[in-house]
Amino acid sequence: MEKGEPLATALEELRAGGLQLIFSSALISPERRVDVDPGSGSAEDIARRILASHGLTLETIRPGLFAVVRAPSNGPESAVAAATPGPARARPSSASVEPLYEVDVYASRYEIEQQDLAASLAELSRDDLEALPGLDEDVMRVMRFLPGTASNALSARSHVRGGRDDEVAVFFDGVPLFEPFHYKDVQSLLGMLDPESISKLDFFSGVFPARYGNRLSGVLDIKPRTFSGEDYNALGASVLYSHALSQGRLDSHPVEWLLSARRGNVDLFSDLLGRREAEPNFLDGLARVQVDAGPRSTLAAGWLLLDDRLAAHIDEGAEQGHIEYRDATGWASWQFRPNEASELHVTASRTERHTTRLGSVNQEATGRGSVDDWRHFETNTLRIDASARAGSRVTLSGGLEWYDYQAAYQYQSSAQFDPAFAAAFGRPTSFAHTEMLDVGGEAYAAYASALLTVSPRVALDVALRWDAQRFDSAFNDNQFSPRVSLQYQLDPFTALRLSWGRLAQTERPDELQIQDDDATFHPAQRATQTVVSLERRMGSSALVRVEAYDKRITDPTPLYENLLDPFVLLPELSVDRVRVQPDRSRLRGAELSARWQWQDAWSGWTSYSYSEATDHFGAISALRTWDQKHAIATGLSWTNRPWLLSTNVTWHSGWRRNELLNTTNGVVLAPRNSEAWPPYVSLDLRTTWNRAISHGALEVFGEVDNATNHGNPCCSSYAPPEDGSTGPLSRETSTWLPRLFLIGVTWQLP
Repeated sequence: MEKGEPLATALEELRAGGLQLIFSSALISPERRVDVDPGSGSAEDIARRILASHGLTLETIRPGLFAVVRAPSNGPESAVAAATPGPARARPSSASVEPLYEVDVYASRYEIEQQDLAASLAELSRDDLEALPGLDEDVMRVMRFLPGTASNALSARSHVRGGRDDEVAVFFDGVPLFEPFHYKDVQSLLGMLDPESISKLDFFSGVFPARYGNRLSGVLDIKPRTFSGEDYNALGASVLYSHALSQGRLDSHPVEWLLSARRGNVDLFSDLLGRREAEPNFLDGLARVQVDAGPRSTLAAGWLLLDDRLAAHIDEGAEQGHIEYRDATGWASWQFRPNEASELHVTASRTERHTTRLGSVNQEATGRGSVDDWRHFETNTLRIDASARAGSRVTLSGGLEWYDYQAAYQYQSSAQFDPAFAAAFGRPTSFAHTEMLDVGGEAYAAYASALLTVSPRVALDVALRWDAQRFDSAFNDNQFSPRVSLQYQLDPFTALRLSWGRLAQTERPDELQIQDDDATFHPAQRATQTVVSLERRMGSSALVRVEAYDKRITDPTPLYENLLDPFVLLPELSVDRVRVQPDRSRLRGAELSARWQWQDAWSGWTSYSYSEATDHFGAISALRTWDQKHAIATGLSWTNRPWLLSTNVTWHSGWRRNELLNTTNGVVLAPRNSEAWPPYVSLDLRTTWNRAISHGALEVFGEVDNATNHGNPCCSSYAPPEDGSTGPLSRETSTWLPRLFLIGVTWQLP
């Protein structure tokens, strides 16, 4: 091949010479030509060289097979490439190729992956993810920017389409993660995955594929960052974290690695500012190795670690605690493609989780108490997924799952409450609770799915999932979950999707609500959900999507909720903690979302959601606490290297709140969630500067969350009148986070 010949012709020559390539004419247009000297070397080296100058690169599908994909253009890595002498080099890409059996027939599916042009909400790049204001260097928080989710400013958890915050399943590298959050009993403040360590994120908020089960509302399936082209090593620090990441591949052997470590810096800045009410120490780490065991086989092994410590003395010691978490997950997997039409994936994992909580409360107005909580959980898992094409129009897939659980609890708590407030919430004036419990058992699952190409315009997925639990003598149950999804292509730019399915969720042995004196496994929750979606692409740079959903839940598991202030250190010691057990629930809503790219510098996204989340208690109904009838989120970014500026605005109707009244009959609680907080609004800003330097590249960012310092109220506390009269109670209101400044720097090593 020669400089100047059509790029498509050059790639065909390489393919004819033995390089297995997959590429789209949408990327390799006729006007693209080889504009660098192809040079010498292997066919893969030549391909990478001629593609790099067009902003393209190769992504490994499996050993020996590559796809031509866009190379991301953001971040300091591109600055390094620009400063590197000699032939152009493709910078690392984390774009991943879909599994053999996966076709986008599901409504309510969103992706974040490595793409150059984020033309839709389903194609955010990792660089876009890192540039989002309000993300706080946390993968889990990305859900708050997707339609149909409700989140508070403190927590990394989200309520998906009105569901509870424990109804989202999380997977990383095919491994189920159980509570992947820092300080999981204290609002789950941060997720444990660095955005730089991922390549792709799939988020399902509707009827999800049958390979996922035992959750009602959503799935977050995260793929690790993969190697493509050259090693990447970086060190960085910010107000939140000190972090290091290394990714690469050995020249002598087909071995790839991914290492990531982060240590929280909040305690250091708290000490500098003289604020020692809370001293958080937290870290997380990831290690992963992948080996190409043959032309069609890949082995991988990985390890995730979380270590948290929190010492808190709030309100001059009125609330104090010492909390520790130490979680670790190790796994091994094998991926095998016997031919181009079939695939087998086997993953085994082991998770250990240790929790210690010690603390006390001494609130004169409402009560005092103490807690001593120790928990230890072990879980072994095995997942087998297989798929194969059966002719040109049918793809069959199926899988088996096995879980082995062991949970040990040693719990003790006691409290005394003000009699007037205890009566208002239906609680005793004092309690003492001790629980010593060991529980375990196994859970099983199997699923089968058939993806049918009915016609050039119609694709249909029909699936059935079976889940079963055998937890000693405490719980024995089975759930069957049929699911159907249909896609109809109205024209090349417009797709209509319909999804219907039944979903089920049971409590795992590690999810018993021991702290609330509830050691019982409750019946499985079951939900029937219907989703309709219409998606329209407008050229190559914009997409609009409209969706509507209806979800009906039977046998909701009891929920224990702090009605006045959910953001306390030891929630079970508060007088306002009550049991909420509806007979059934109905969640429904509609969403409008859009994303666009204008020229090369501007891009934006926006979404509007209308929703209603209602619990029914016999003939009485009440909106859920996190119900937000109207919600708007929008973002805009401008790129002019070396600068990137971005902003987000979030607004939603106020969440529900509860109120205490002082009457002639004593202190009484108003009907559940009968009041509402004012609307919530937050403006978040971020600027990023990156530049190649003599040794690598430097990226510096600054971010302001809640830039207007808007006081968004969230919580209430009450005290009786000092004179003991029946006058109004004294009420104090606290707010979500005030204006928050973040700064950070990352040095990419040469």
